[in-house]
Amino acid sequence: LSLENGIIRYNIYTKKLVVVAKLVDKDKEKNESPLYVTFIDPVVGKSEKVVKAGVSKEVAKKITEVYGEDAKYKGVPVSLNINKDGGFSVVYEEMGIVTIQWSDHVSSHAESWNVLVSTFDKMGTVLNGYVVFKNFWIDHAGTATWGGGFGNNYKRVIYLNGPEKSYILLNDDRRNIEKQEAKEKPKQVTGVSGCDAFYFPLTGTDPAPKRKYLFGLPDDPKERRLAPLGISAYDREHDIFIVMRLNKEDRKKTVSIEWLKPE
Repeated sequence: LSLENGIIRYNIYTKKLVVVAKLVDKDKEKNESPLYVTFIDPVVGKSEKVVKAGVSKEVAKKITEVYGEDAKYKGVPVSLNINKDGGFSVVYEEMGIVTIQWSDHVSSHAESWNVLVSTFDKMGTVLNGYVVFKNFWIDHAGTATWGGGFGNNYKRVIYLNGPEKSYILLNDDRRNIEKQEAKEKPKQVTGVSGCDAFYFPLTGTDPAPKRKYLFGLPDDPKERRLAPLGISAYDREHDIFIVMRLNKEDRKKTVSIEWLKPE
């Protein structure tokens, strides 16, 4: 096994380091990408417990319903949040480089897919898990285009770890509401002009939560309300989310700054 990605955070409630990691099995025939959690005592510098995290059976079932019986979650840890009870929440996201063979050349670009949020108790036992299905084309950050720079901020996924509830926020195509209901693969988002900002409350027993419009559903079906989530901010102490709002109606665009109180 080799390390693909990992995050370390100090847990002020247990006085231990929490390590979450995605490992890669060199034996490709096994088709495994284990997710691990371990705790390290910083005083003695030794790990105390290693837990193979994986995904819950409920989340795994949702993934196979959409992608087929052989589908497995391949996300890497992108965020680690310590909770007041000593437990912690980990956000995983699937990412990869996709290569396309054209008639006269080969091109590559990044894509990001489904998001998984798992919450653990302080001993490393999974308490719950939620999956949000998505499919984003990520423009090359080094290009001189609008999409390669500021535009990718519209394709960022935000996790709000609130005092009482937590949420996933993203911009997405409205058609993916029907895709999720039909248990179909999400439509890929390349440009964001046809997207709206959504939030997913991570509550209840459904491991694939339903989305809600962040700024409400416009009366005009042609209007879009989206947000550059990559430059947003969350004040957890006062439970306030601060974000720009882009209103797009036909060719007219307006921008405002919103202070939102999570429900």
